[in-house]
Amino acid sequence: MDTLTKIPHVQAAAIKKETLQQLICNRIGWPIEQYNHFQFEAGVQFVEDQLRSLQELDIKVITRSAMFWGWWRNQWMTRDESLYTTLLLDAEQYTAIHTYLLQWQDAVILSFWNHIETMIADGSKRISESEEGI
Repeated sequence: MDTLTKIPHVQAAAIKKETLQQLICNRIGWPIEQYNHFQFEAGVQFVEDQLRSLQELDIKVITRSAMFWGWWRNQWMTRDESLYTTLLLDAEQYTAIHTYLLQWQDAVILSFWNHIETMIADGSKRISESEEGI
């Protein structure tokens, strides 16, 4: 009897993410580099839009935080999965919908705000540790 090998959750999630990215790129006619660039620029813009009241250093810390980018990619994948399964989109519609959802999706914004203090504390700690090593 053959034993089925279970794929670890993290590996399965990475495969799902890459597959979904490729499906989206095929549908809207983008290379993966353009998709990644759009996702990155949207993430930076999201932070800047949501955190206008914070100091510039705090915004910089968040946009360099692994925690933020992990959260951002999870949010992005959730939206992409929904967009891919429910709509036939071209590139212009895809960018417009992501932009709209990021401006008005309260649950995403609330989830982001719940993590801000941790991201700032984590980033500030890493910056001070790197300065001590200089």
